Amino acid sequence: MDELVTAMPTSYLVPMPVRKKTLCFDDDVWLAVKRHAEDSGTTPSGVVNRAVRSYGQLQAGIAAMEEWQRLHGALAADELAEADRVLEEALADARDPARRRHSGVG
Repeated sequence: MDELVTAMPTSYLVPMPVRKKTLCFDDDVWLAVKRHAEDSGTTPSGVVNRAVRSYGQLQAGIAAMEEWQRLHGALAADELAEADRVLEEALADARDPARRRHSGVG
């Protein structure tokens, strides 16, 4: 059974239970994780945790979209183009917080 440990890694603002695990990474992936952690002022564990959480959210979004299309039919080309535009703008806003005040997205 996995041991639950309460820890306060620098990537968390409050103590929270975490499970310590051993994972294997390709060298290039591990170097990218370390570099991102250093650049963002967090730990490799924080980077991996956020990446896995984001992956789960993306998978849930894809499943929800597939279910919606199953019930309502496929999106039209103009609807997909509008969704792409909104997503691109949201990504640009996420990269540049100053944009957020002006775009109305997010």
